[in-house]
Amino acid sequence: VSALTYLILYQKIFKYPKPVRKVRKYRKTLRKTKKPGVDITAREKAFKGEYQNQLAKSSKFLKGKPAEVTPKPDKMLKELIEGSDQ
Repeated sequence: VSALTYLILYQKIFKYPKPVRKVRKYRKTLRKTKKPGVDITAREKAFKGEYQNQLAKSSKFLKGKPAEVTPKPDKMLKELIEGSDQ
């Protein structure tokens, strides 16, 4: 019984790789009047979310309080230019 069930499932579903099955399923949902539940995140929002995840992973290894002063690139660049003139 289980071999027959597996054979039927293989012929209908498992014969094709998962990405192909997803595309076919998505194509079927497009035929319906209701829109599919696919969430597309904006690029900036996705980047910020992934950045925060990576930052949270590395902040576990840091000891002490985080620095409250953030370096300003313009100020650092001016100091670098003034230092190279002398």
